[in-house]
Amino acid sequence: MYCRLCGGPSDHVLSYDLGHLQPGWWGRGVSTLIEIRRCRTHGTWFTSAPPAPEDLASQYAVTPVEEYYDDPLHDPKVRVASGLAWMREQLPDRGALVDVGGGNGAFARAAFLAGYDAALSEVCDLNEEPLRQAGIDVVGPLDESHAGRFDIATLWDVYEHVWPHHSFLAPIHRALRPGGHLVIEVPTPSHLTPMFAAAATMSDPATAARYAAHICSYTHLQLMTESELRATLPNYGFEVVATQTLSALSYKGEAYVRRFVPHAGAAQWLGGLFDWHAFRRVVIGTNKLRLICRRIAEPAVLDMPKQVVRAWDLHDRAA
Repeated sequence: MYCRLCGGPSDHVLSYDLGHLQPGWWGRGVSTLIEIRRCRTHGTWFTSAPPAPEDLASQYAVTPVEEYYDDPLHDPKVRVASGLAWMREQLPDRGALVDVGGGNGAFARAAFLAGYDAALSEVCDLNEEPLRQAGIDVVGPLDESHAGRFDIATLWDVYEHVWPHHSFLAPIHRALRPGGHLVIEVPTPSHLTPMFAAAATMSDPATAARYAAHICSYTHLQLMTESELRATLPNYGFEVVATQTLSALSYKGEAYVRRFVPHAGAAQWLGGLFDWHAFRRVVIGTNKLRLICRRIAEPAVLDMPKQVVRAWDLHDRAA
C-alpha cells in the first residue's frame, strides 16, 4: 500500500482495536480497527484509513479545552514560551498572527503580550469573552473573509490531527499575505516509537492498544519526519525555511511514565529522570519537530501522486 502523504511505498507495522482504549466507539457503528503503516521513503508512521471528518471533529468536543489546559500535569506555559522564543528568533518582525487550533488561547495570549496583533482560530466551543478582553480576536474557522489578513499562522501540535492536508491548509494559505509564514510543531518518530511497536505486537489486545496509541491513534493520524514535510508542504503552497528538533514532554515526567509503569514509586523515580533533559534526549531522542515555512505560489495539488489525490477524494466522500 502507498503512503497516503507522499504516495510512495509503505509497509504494514501493526493493527489494533481502539475500542480497548475508548469502549464508547464500539457502539457508534464505526470501524475501530486502526492499522499503522510506515513510509519507506520518509520514515513517517501513519494510520492507513483516517476517520470520517465528522468522527474526527467529534473527538475535540469530548473535553472542554479549558478543562484540558487547566490540568496541573499539563501546563502549556513552558511550551508556549519556548515556541514563541524560537519563532521570534527566526521571524523578528511582529505583525498580525493567527494561532490555528490554539485551544484555550495560551499561545495567542503570549503572542499578544509580545507585541503581535494576535487572533485565535479554534473549532471547539470556547468562552470567548475572556479572550477578547485579553486583546485576542477570536475569528472562528478561516474563510474567504480572512484572505491576506495575517503575516504569520501557527500550528502548535495541530497538523498531526488533520486530514486531508490540502483542504486544511488551503484556507491558511489564503489567509496569509504574500511572503507570510506558517509555523508548525508536530510530534516526530523517536527512539521509543519502534519499541512501542514491538511491545504492541507482543502484548494482549488491550495492552497492545495502549502501546500502539502512542504511535498513532484516532486523532494522532501521523508521526511525520522532516523529509516528509519538506517533500509534501510545497504541494500546498509552503516551503520549509527553518527547522528545530526537540526532546519534549507534554506532561510532567511522572505522568508520562505512569502510563507504562503503574507502580507509584517506580513512576515517580523514573519520572524524575525524564524531567532531566539530558536523560530524555538520550532515551527518547528527537520527538518534536518545529518548522517555519514561507508562503509560496498557489498550491499545486495536481502535481501530487494520483494515489494521494484519490486518498483525499475517498476521505472527502466520507463526509
